[in-house]
Amino acid sequence: MELVQQPLYVFSNLLLYLFMLFLAYRGIMNRDGEKFRYILAVFLMLLFCEYAFWGGDYFYYISEFKEARLGARVNLEPFYYMIANNFTSYESIRLIIWGMALFLLLLAFRIIEKKSEYLTYVYISTYFIWFTYARASLAMAAIILGTTLLAHSNRKLLFLQMLGLGLLVLSINFHKSATFGIVMGISAIASYRLGKWAFLFLILIGTTIMYWFLGGIDLMDIAEFQEERMEYTIGVAQSYLEGEERSMGYGELVEKVSFHISVYMIAILYLMSVFDENNRKFPKYARIFGSGAFWTALSSSVFLLDFNYNYNTLELYERFTMYALIPGSIFLWKLYDIGYKRKYTIATLVIAIFSSLYTLSYTYYCSLFN
Repeated sequence: MELVQQPLYVFSNLLLYLFMLFLAYRGIMNRDGEKFRYILAVFLMLLFCEYAFWGGDYFYYISEFKEARLGARVNLEPFYYMIANNFTSYESIRLIIWGMALFLLLLAFRIIEKKSEYLTYVYISTYFIWFTYARASLAMAAIILGTTLLAHSNRKLLFLQMLGLGLLVLSINFHKSATFGIVMGISAIASYRLGKWAFLFLILIGTTIMYWFLGGIDLMDIAEFQEERMEYTIGVAQSYLEGEERSMGYGELVEKVSFHISVYMIAILYLMSVFDENNRKFPKYARIFGSGAFWTALSSSVFLLDFNYNYNTLELYERFTMYALIPGSIFLWKLYDIGYKRKYTIATLVIAIFSSLYTLSYTYYCSLFN
């Protein structure tokens, strides 16, 4: 029997998220460091990743991995072909991919924050549902850990920085969009190292380059120089760009607006912190990942501009914005923990939580009429 998105499946995800939200709230409010609660939360994160019925990609990947195992050319990187050829069970494939992603992410959290359970709770509450959605999460987790290690200030641990650089390069094998995330990670470290005036210079240069790139790009010209596999990859990107923009109903509009408002509020919080006289006293990783979230929000927003091309760049805007979510959660936790702009920080957290809760609820509503 073909597995399709049914209301009961989506409702189970909604219930799971609500329970995880309860655990996260208790963990952050109590600050008791209870290990069982954290272990249970991590287990539920993996369970959610394994059975993310709410996302359309869950069902899309079933056929993709099946065809990849049969040798067909599908929209997957070679790394996933290797997994598909060695594991026949779709559940096993998801467990490997998202298990790796979750391990890398939680390892990064452990390096960033000694009491990483609280950072984990904030991420669960805000943007975790998007981590369960697509295979790009593995690339994102590798980039976050790579950036964390690369930013390590202890020169005696040079091998950690080299390992971080290796993870950034490796992430390209996990998703085609990883190149964007790598650039954002390096830009974040550069902003941290160089200070606020260099940061302003990077904004000017970065946005100019992005505008030039989008205004002059011709994907068909690029494709002429690619090998067969790369031609197919470019073709997939081309299909995204040439897809027609569809109209949105009010329900989906609320979902999109609330989601992007929370991302831009994080970017504004970072701008506030950059010009704060106590900026240098902010935790290092707060400044780095706050910068990462800001750069991602800014760079992805360039795709909203009209370049008089018949490309649906809104699709790229949506996809690239996802790279701001993990850095944004790290930044929000750090600000909440030190009490910086508490009302604004809490408002951002509330909107991000509302966005995730609304997305699952709206998906469940829509599934009732499919």
